Amino acid sequence: MSNAITQILSKYGENTVSIIRGNMARAGQNATGNTSASIQSEMITNNRVQVTAPSYVYALETGRKPRESTKNSDLKSKILTWVKAKSIRFDGLTQEQTANSITYLINKRGTKLFRQGGRNDIITPALSEERIEKVLKEIADLQVKVFADVFDSSK
Repeated sequence: MSNAITQILSKYGENTVSIIRGNMARAGQNATGNTSASIQSEMITNNRVQVTAPSYVYALETGRKPRESTKNSDLKSKILTWVKAKSIRFDGLTQEQTANSITYLINKRGTKLFRQGGRNDIITPALSEERIEKVLKEIADLQVKVFADVFDSSK
């Protein structure tokens, strides 16, 4: 039975990753594909699956709020990669200057998504109670079948 539960949980983890990646693609949030590729599912034990992603992945739904410190070279680096991937350039500015300007504005005002109140169509559907209840029911049904088989074989 443990192997069957592992298969159910493994399938759930893989589907969760697939749903999130698909939602990102439909929402146009795959400039470089790095964030999408970083979302992974792995079995931790026979009865535990873990879906991992970078800590900033929730910003896909919430946006990024303003920050007090405007000296964030990590953000600036990611924005520069995004600017290059999307071929974005403000009039008369280099891509580096454009990335610096965008980083400054995000630090001061937050992202547009944050200012608009966020969304709930990227990660939320993949982690819905309905999906969790479905996998729990599948495991419970499997356990009932195993116990029924044991009971029948003992007659």
